[in-house]
Amino acid sequence: MAKSRVSRHSSFEPGKMPADIPSSLGDATAKALQRLDELACLAADWDTYGASPLAAIAVDGSRKLLLDAVRACWRDTGLAGVPSFIAPIADGGVQLEWDGPGGHLEVEVTPQASLDYLLVQDGTPDRVFEERHGISHQEVLTLVVRVLGSLADG
Repeated sequence: MAKSRVSRHSSFEPGKMPADIPSSLGDATAKALQRLDELACLAADWDTYGASPLAAIAVDGSRKLLLDAVRACWRDTGLAGVPSFIAPIADGGVQLEWDGPGGHLEVEVTPQASLDYLLVQDGTPDRVFEERHGISHQEVLTLVVRVLGSLADG
């Protein structure tokens, strides 16, 4: 993975956080955006199994989703909405994950900019799994707030 190359997809300038991101969330948000920029530099076959490079539209959609999640969580719960994990997907998409008292949320931003998710909730007595494809940006933000806040609040 390239460490210092500038992403061909990046509109983020290191050290320049959007003005509406609280300064207390700046470092974590910047690290997450930097991770996206690093992943955007992956060449074809980055996994040695024929993986595609990340699609620009998936990286841009992930960046927008990340920043909007930070804003929504801060506004609605006072919590940071930075994903706990960001990874490339072999088809050229991006996976973002959030963990909180409301469960574990995995969101895939596909190479076609579609949004899919898997929500895992640890309930009593069983785990509950919820999966949907082709959901809206706003639906994902609602899920992130719900997962990071609590299900009782969402």
